[in-house]
Amino acid sequence: MKKRIAFGFALVFALLVTGLVLSEKSGKDSMAETTVGLIRQTDATETSVTVSWEGTAGQYLMYQYTSSGQEVGKLGVVTSPVTIDSLMPGSTNFFKIFECDPEGNKISEDDPGIMLQGMRTLPKQQAKPELTYWYRASDEADISWASDGQVDGYQIRVEKLNGKKLSSATITASSVSGQATVMKTIKPCYRGRVARVRVRGYINLNNGKKKYYGEWSEPLYYASAKEIKLSGGGDTIHVSGLKVKDASKKEVFVSPKKNKGFEMAALVKDKDTKCQFSEYGEHMISSGTSGRTYYIRVYYYFEVDGKEMKSPVYDEGSVYVKPAYFDIEVD
Repeated sequence: MKKRIAFGFALVFALLVTGLVLSEKSGKDSMAETTVGLIRQTDATETSVTVSWEGTAGQYLMYQYTSSGQEVGKLGVVTSPVTIDSLMPGSTNFFKIFECDPEGNKISEDDPGIMLQGMRTLPKQQAKPELTYWYRASDEADISWASDGQVDGYQIRVEKLNGKKLSSATITASSVSGQATVMKTIKPCYRGRVARVRVRGYINLNNGKKKYYGEWSEPLYYASAKEIKLSGGGDTIHVSGLKVKDASKKEVFVSPKKNKGFEMAALVKDKDTKCQFSEYGEHMISSGTSGRTYYIRVYYYFEVDGKEMKSPVYDEGSVYVKPAYFDIEVD
């Protein structure tokens, strides 16, 4: 009798223990869920992102997703922090992590995982800026370039021809949100020299504490004199004030009409700051009997990597050529 009780008790105990184990295992499979905190992107390059988080698991299984939540593919077993390579420049990326066992299997097929959203590579190279408008009177210039929806802002930098900084400014993306073109007015626009302008995009990482910059754009170059001075008399035009640092030469064009008919009148060397001439193209400067107004345009040239370039800016003005008077003595 005792043996049967003992056997019965042993059987009952064995069944209870087995049931408990099965219950615990079943509960783990059905209730296990990845839990992490302090998710943040800590670094970026043009083709990679580095992400960190805090969690209790020793390792995680990572997948890549689209912004709409579709799985792209399995990236493998990772630990925090992790760097994901082979991404597109200027891209926003989405990943999901799951707690996994030492063999790389999810701890539960019902685990929804944790999404790592909005992980960005460095901004792609921005479009080359353009000179939208040149304000001679106020010493300003409007610079524009195509907006980029993947950045937090832009840096614009005005430089000497050799790349040394003259000035720089930061523009937040929120201040130009919804605009197809970013516009920035620079003042001064550094007349009297050859200048160049570059822009680059940036993203904020580490909870906005640090800016990470993309590659600089191709530069916009321009040149102008501070102020040209014109005078005329005796069928000759005088031009001065042509001092432009780093310019290789200047070309002076003349026309009797304001908006057309310009022909070359003088070629001014890099160190020369003034010139005078009595003809342009195949025409002579002539005041006639009552004087005449001529219109002047001055174009500036400079060299970049051994290649001659022409400034998109030209200086212009008008000059009245006084007639020549002679005193004639009559006996």
